[in-house]
Order: sequence, then structure tokens, then C-alpha cells
Amino acid sequence: MRKRPPITRRSITHKFEIRGKDELVEGYITVGRSEDGAPVEIFLIIAKAGETLRGIARCWGMSMSWCLQNGVPMSQIVERYKYQRFEPAGLTGNPDIQIAHSIADYVARWLEITFSSRTVSATDPPF
Repeated sequence: MRKRPPITRRSITHKFEIRGKDELVEGYITVGRSEDGAPVEIFLIIAKAGETLRGIARCWGMSMSWCLQNGVPMSQIVERYKYQRFEPAGLTGNPDIQIAHSIADYVARWLEITFSSRTVSATDPPF
């Protein structure tokens, strides 16, 4: 049974960059949280990219949100996408994720660092 997020909710937005071979990809991950601080929705916006990449990222975020709202643990989502290898890939500006093997890898590893390593409450700051 789908658990819909509350009408008004806290969220975390994280900006990321991946310096690929020929391009710099910038994006934003926004995670909406339930009353207990658990992630319930994910929005993925890729800036300065083609419409195809932006559309796929947007749809992937919706798919992850649907999984979270239907009881799939964050740890399973992370494990599916962590270390996936495809372009764009490269160095990042994040000291915790120095090299991203893909956008999917970066997002999964950031989600793991932010939400899986500790219990997050609704009033906690993200870090």
C-alpha cells in the first residue's frame, strides 16, 4: 500500500557537479522527508544538459519516490545504483564522493551517506 508523503514536508537539496571527459554536469538532488525524517520522495534535476538526460533523470527520481512510498528500503535502492558505470563520469566537488562513475552512482552514494549511515529525525539538519 502506497504511503503518500505529508502535504507539507521538510526537504534537503544538494547541489552536485561531475566533471566528465568533455563536459561539466551540474545537478540538484531534492529529498522530501516524512514526519520522522525518512526520505519519501526524490527529485533529480540536471542543469545545463540536453532534454533527454534531464527527462530521464526526472523520471528516475519519480521511480525512486514511488519505490520509497511503496515500502522499498533506501538501502535496496542505493545498492541497485551504487557504482553503476556510464557517462558522464568523473571528478566531483564533494570530498565524500571524489569520483562519480555516473550520475546514478553519485546520487546513490550521496543518499547512502546522508540517510543510511544514521537515523535522521524530522528536525535534524541533513548532516
